[in-house]
Amino acid sequence: MLTASSPKPLVENVPGRFCVLDSCNGCGLCMSYAIHSFTFDDSACFYYVYRQPEGDEEAADVLRAISVCPMDAIQDGGKSN
Repeated sequence: MLTASSPKPLVENVPGRFCVLDSCNGCGLCMSYAIHSFTFDDSACFYYVYRQPEGDEEAADVLRAISVCPMDAIQDGGKSN
């Protein structure tokens, strides 16, 4: 159940399968695994999805980023067509 304090997707994320939540602490691990999909917001100190992965290899990179995210701040909305 979502509450007022539940993490929410950042508005900066591009639409698509993956998104970063507002619980991101800006550690940068995601970008080190999937530089093609994540970028940093200098003004607010967080990362977000600026480009959805293209192809299985890039999607696998994002899935690896999800597995190492210390804040569990990256969501996978499921396989997209």
